[in-house]
Amino acid sequence: MKILQLCSRVPYPHKDGYSIAVNAISKGLDKAGHEVRIMSLNTLQHHVNYDDLPQDYINEFKPILVDIDTFVRPVPAFLNIFSNKSYNVVRFISKNFKEELFELLSNENFDIVQFDSLFTTPYLETVRKYSKAKAILRAHNVENLIWDRRTTQEKNPIRKWYLKLLSERLRKYEGKIINQFDGIAAISDIDKKYLIEMGCKLPIDTVPIGIDFNFLNRKFPEPEPQTLFFIGILDWMPNVDGLLWFLNDVWHIVHERFPNVKFYIAGRHYEKIAAKLDYPNVIVLGEVEDAYDYISSKEIMLVPLRYASGTRVKIIEALALGKLIITTSVGVEGIEAVHSENIMIADTPLTFADSISRCLREPDLCKNISNNARKFAQERFNNDIIIDNLIRFYKSFLSQ
Repeated sequence: MKILQLCSRVPYPHKDGYSIAVNAISKGLDKAGHEVRIMSLNTLQHHVNYDDLPQDYINEFKPILVDIDTFVRPVPAFLNIFSNKSYNVVRFISKNFKEELFELLSNENFDIVQFDSLFTTPYLETVRKYSKAKAILRAHNVENLIWDRRTTQEKNPIRKWYLKLLSERLRKYEGKIINQFDGIAAISDIDKKYLIEMGCKLPIDTVPIGIDFNFLNRKFPEPEPQTLFFIGILDWMPNVDGLLWFLNDVWHIVHERFPNVKFYIAGRHYEKIAAKLDYPNVIVLGEVEDAYDYISSKEIMLVPLRYASGTRVKIIEALALGKLIITTSVGVEGIEAVHSENIMIADTPLTFADSISRCLREPDLCKNISNNARKFAQERFNNDIIIDNLIRFYKSFLSQ
């Protein structure tokens, strides 16, 4: 098969959840003997210079990058209020991208065009017009669900009204566009359920994020005792909200109980919130060179998400590394790990602090959960098996 992946931002370097998830499919399909091309919007926020791409990546996927400014701008955002369009989506519409896509489809034939995220769906019309390929939506998240949950957390009445407007328009758009594809590859069973509840009538399959476990075949640092850590991109609002919730509402409880425990924070784009991270025994590292070494070098991973959708890639990778993870019901969504068996789940400041306390005081519990976590991840998220299932899903459309 020949597959074109359309991406809402350049899936390189492979350091954040979106890039890792996209790359798992690209690499997996390539490894299975299929031809893959990547065409991506190149946002200012996550801009990548073409010359910085590795030559083997260029040779494999022949990527096409099209610059676009998707930053929220006050005037367009205000004017959008008086339209009926989703501002979340229209920011990703680019005339240049449509022209480049037309050029590509006019010169090459594809069996499958995979739309990696809702924000590439404005280009479905172009694909339908100039290609006979089957169009598959790779739903990394149920986007309107993220905004619904964010609206619920907002206390400011004006912001709450605006977030509700964005959420409702996004839900209307998402509910309409999903039935215009040939099929949907949902990232988890829970997301599949949400999409069906939204009215999806198409063939829909669960295609989890796959992990190439070859990354485990090297030596990792020993963990520093009595350490907690967070890792995540810090211009993604669910990460920022969850981290600040933990620092404001949970950390003081933990620090009083364990004054020597350190909490490390790693992640790109932390500068805008740096002043809000100034707490006792909190060490801000910014972007780390090797995420796996960083994860291995600390004891307990914290993922305090209060709103999101999809699946947290870093949780899957940390499970594979045998890390003890404390997260929320939202954080574990789509992963189906079990509380006290292969992960710890807590949703309130006190229960979150109590979970940390229990793990710090009971090393045998930590060891047992860590061993179970490693086994669980390797059984459930093996990329070779996931890609085999995705190929079968693709071929079911080509045989029609």
